[in-house]
Amino acid sequence: MANLEAAHKAAVVADNRTARAAAADECRSYIKATAHHLGARDRAAADLRKALEAAAAAWRILITRSEKAADTGGAQIARTLKNNHKLPAGSLTGFSELYRLVEAELFRVAGDPAIGNPRNFPGAKPNDIRFLNHPEAIRPLDETIADASKHVMAVLRGEKSEG
Repeated sequence: MANLEAAHKAAVVADNRTARAAAADECRSYIKATAHHLGARDRAAADLRKALEAAAAAWRILITRSEKAADTGGAQIARTLKNNHKLPAGSLTGFSELYRLVEAELFRVAGDPAIGNPRNFPGAKPNDIRFLNHPEAIRPLDETIADASKHVMAVLRGEKSEG
């Protein structure tokens, strides 16, 4: 009987040792996976910082050049368009117009159509309810701005009417 109890006790000790080793392996695995995910997160944060710095610089250029385009040529524009020194309608040079276009571009690129989705990119908003469930249907920002620029230049050159 004593031998049986000793064998049982030895088996319990061995089982406990095996269980502790398995738990330690699982913990090491968890730590390794967590380190891997945090490393990827750190790289993503660095990439996002660089992309946001570039986006902020491009935003400042977009706003500044739009303002300058709207202010350039005053008297000549007034003679050409007979409209009190303003670029034609649809020029997309106003701050609020550009702001809404950039919000829509963020939604097009990084928005999630699920209403209230907490994973939605900050600042991403559709500028039209029709695009709420279809961010991919929003026209890209660069195409919209390029068409507005072409329109302005065509009007200024007299190639088309302001309307």
